[in-house]
Amino acid sequence: MLPHLRVDPNKACLRTPVVRWGILAFTGAVLAAVALALGTPSQAAAGSHGCPDLSLCLYKTEADWTADHPSATYQGVTRDPQDLGPEAYGSYAVYSALGDVRAILTLLGAQNGQAHGICVSPGEQRVLYPDTVTTIHIDEKSGC
Repeated sequence: MLPHLRVDPNKACLRTPVVRWGILAFTGAVLAAVALALGTPSQAAAGSHGCPDLSLCLYKTEADWTADHPSATYQGVTRDPQDLGPEAYGSYAVYSALGDVRAILTLLGAQNGQAHGICVSPGEQRVLYPDTVTTIHIDEKSGC
């Protein structure tokens, strides 16, 4: 409180029901506006396709993809390619919310069984099916 603005709580104007209800209504409106702007914690944490910010998300099935329900999420730069666990191996689709780094995925081709790599840029989404994703490498470089 500023020293030159002193409020006496015993003054009649602050004790009237109209003033108290006005202050409460204003405070409630401000809190509601802030809550609406921030959203719920799950909304704030999830970006496109339900993928948390700064993550690479894999969706095991088409149903997971259409429901925006990632089966596996990966974060942080990795030194070497990482083998995927059962929740991500062979995923249907990928979405990158990595920010400013790229991800390199290794896929086995459905037609010839040959391994090949694809680069996924930040904000990129891609259906991987019918190929089978086997490894992931999050690189510190920004572009593909």
